[in-house]
Amino acid sequence: MAKREITLVIIMALVLAYGAYEIFFAGGKAASLKGPPPAEANVDLNAFVADMAKNLRKSPEQEKVQQIAKTATLEWAPDPFWDQDYALQTFLHKEETGGSESAEDLGLMYSGFVEFGDTHLAIIDDFEYQKGEWIDPGDYRLEEIHRTSVVLVRKTDGQRFVLQLEE
Repeated sequence: MAKREITLVIIMALVLAYGAYEIFFAGGKAASLKGPPPAEANVDLNAFVADMAKNLRKSPEQEKVQQIAKTATLEWAPDPFWDQDYALQTFLHKEETGGSESAEDLGLMYSGFVEFGDTHLAIIDDFEYQKGEWIDPGDYRLEEIHRTSVVLVRKTDGQRFVLQLEE
C-alpha cells in the first residue's frame, strides 16, 4: 500500500474508535446527567408564547387576511385572461354545426390538439391527423380543427359531424 492509503486507513480507524467510545461509554453518562429541564425554562417559554399570541392578534398581516376574506365574498370582476373572441368563435362554430347527428355514434374519440406554428394536428383515436386527411377506419374526412372540437365530413352524403375534445 502507498503511504497515502496507509494514512487514510489510520485516520479512518481512529474516527471509528472515537465514535464507538462516544456511543458506548461517554454517551450513556452524558444523557443521564441532563435530566428534565428546570421549571424556570417552562415559565419563560409560557411567557414567550403568550406574548407572541398577543402580538399576532394585532399584526398588520392579520388585518390583510381579514380584508382578503371580506373581498373574496364580493362579486368578482370578469377574468382578464379570458379570450372573448375565441369563446365567441367557438360558440358560433357550435351553432352553425348544431344540426348534425350525434357524433357519439361514429365511435371516434378526439383526445388532443397539437399546434406547431401554422400547422394544426388533431389526435383522434390515438392517431394524428391534419386538415383534409381521411380518418381510419371509416369514410370521414377531417375538415376543421379547433382547440375544443373537430369537424368531420362523411364521404357518402357530405354530412358534418362535430367531435368534442374528451380529456
